[in-house]
Amino acid sequence: CSIKNCPKLQSLIFTTSFSEYAGLQLLNLPSLQILKLNWKCFYPAPLFELRNLPSLELVELGENTFTLCQQAIID
Repeated sequence: CSIKNCPKLQSLIFTTSFSEYAGLQLLNLPSLQILKLNWKCFYPAPLFELRNLPSLELVELGENTFTLCQQAIID
């Protein structure tokens, strides 16, 4: 799942419906303030990438989120 270049997006809340995605990339989201990933989101995903999120204030990771992650990039 890749979300990028959305200047007005302020919050994202993912549920277990994203449990089978291969990764999460959030790029160039200047207004994003809140990111919440509920139980078992992106469980098997090898990649978790957050880049250019200057307004981000809260990241909440639920139990078993990114359990098999091999690479996390936060920039």
